[in-house]
Order: sequence, then structure tokens, then C-alpha cells
Amino acid sequence: RISHNTQTGRWVLPFRAIWTPSGDGVVCGTMKRQVSVYAAKDGKRLSTCDSEFLTAIPSRFFVHPTLPLLGAATSSGRTA
Repeated sequence: RISHNTQTGRWVLPFRAIWTPSGDGVVCGTMKRQVSVYAAKDGKRLSTCDSEFLTAIPSRFFVHPTLPLLGAATSSGRTA
């Protein structure tokens, strides 16, 4: 079980968590303009990523199936 605050407010799309390609983790955004990776086994946060290019709250994500690459997009469609 992963505990995550999904209250985004009026102008932000709801967070949409995704599985990592290997199925051992879950990727989800935060209200602090970050992306968190959680362990699927026990729900513990493994990593939190942020970027100077992520200027809004990320709500959509992509993880490359073979490369160590994570993409995030905001509700405006801007990617980082």
C-alpha cells in the first residue's frame, strides 16, 4: 500500500501513477513539483526527482522500457 496525497486542487489534473517497466516500482508526481518512485513490494519511497525545468506540478509520466529515462508532463502539456 502506497500512501500518497492526491488532492491536487482545481487547476491541476489528477495524478496518474504508472508502473516501472520491470513492475517493481510505481512513479507518481508530488505537489512540490517533483516525481517520486515507490517500491511496489512495500510502498516505500525509493527516490524523489526534481528538475529546474519542471516549473509546474507533473501529473503524467513515461518511463523508457530499456534506458534509465523518466519523462514528466504538466497539465499544460509541457514536458521535462
